[in-house]
Amino acid sequence: MSTRIRRSVLLRGAAVAATAGAVLAGVLAGHPAPEQAPKAQNAAASGPVETEDQAKAAARKSGERVEVLSLRTERREIFAEPNAMPVS
Repeated sequence: MSTRIRRSVLLRGAAVAATAGAVLAGVLAGHPAPEQAPKAQNAAASGPVETEDQAKAAARKSGERVEVLSLRTERREIFAEPNAMPVS
């Protein structure tokens, strides 16, 4: 194999590796770790809110929506709104 062909194969491999590294770094930088993820929905409550009544009271007090943890499933999350309307 000639030097020119070997060099082009190496350069192509290096370009692919650099591109893959840049894409991977961008993906990892864009998603915070679960323990670092912001919890805006429950920030209004002083702690976890298990019942719907607790969530309604916390939402009215804070003026922000609060998640009802006891009603959470894999496919939905239920929030109590400050205006007392439940939202899924």
